[in-house]
Amino acid sequence: QPTAAEFGEDSLCAAKLCRSHSRLRLIDREPAGRGAGAGFRRALLVAASARRACKPDAGRFPPAAPPQSTINPFHEAALLGYTGMTATRAIRELLQFNLFELELRGRAKHLKLIGDRRELWEKVKPHLRTPVFRTLWTYDQRILKASGARWAGESALARMTMLNEPQHQVVAVTSETIQKAKQAGIFFEPREITNGVALQVWRYKPEMLDKKTVDPLSLWLSLQDRQDNRIQMALDEIVEKFPW
Repeated sequence: QPTAAEFGEDSLCAAKLCRSHSRLRLIDREPAGRGAGAGFRRALLVAASARRACKPDAGRFPPAAPPQSTINPFHEAALLGYTGMTATRAIRELLQFNLFELELRGRAKHLKLIGDRRELWEKVKPHLRTPVFRTLWTYDQRILKASGARWAGESALARMTMLNEPQHQVVAVTSETIQKAKQAGIFFEPREITNGVALQVWRYKPEMLDKKTVDPLSLWLSLQDRQDNRIQMALDEIVEKFPW
């Protein structure tokens, strides 16, 4: 049985005895802030490009697995913490972009990718923005063990390529994680601090893949504007090595 230690103290476990639509109804609120639907559309597009079975502790990319050409947006919404209503809006709007076809399986709606995942990535890349909403700083190392925290920025890039570790550790979290950390007595600064940890507050959950780092494509989006040749070469490397 899943435990609170694995998923966080306020996690909710929907038992198999519940019907699938009932489990989705248990997720009764969207992430705080406006534009939740837009955030889910971006996360869904990245998930459609990136999702595959990953070994939790794989240092680099796992062996190639058969690509998933069909996704269940309601399942993705549940994983990312969005409501079924948001998934319904995302289906309608994504179909207008001619990136997916609607596929009905009984009463369930699925999105079938038109073309392959590399083509999808190239099409949507100009329209996707960084997942990083803002960056905070702290001296408190406890944040590295926060539920849902993932290595991000140059820290993640160093784990995927030959890039050296950055001077500051960088992790990605959600705004909810920041609020819980504050309640636990962790203090944050809005500006860079010497020997501190950089906390990237993401617009969607950074734990999209079951790994200790953020997913490679979201990482690419978060660093694409960095004017550093070392970083740009490393970003080219992760895209070329990605198991499309």
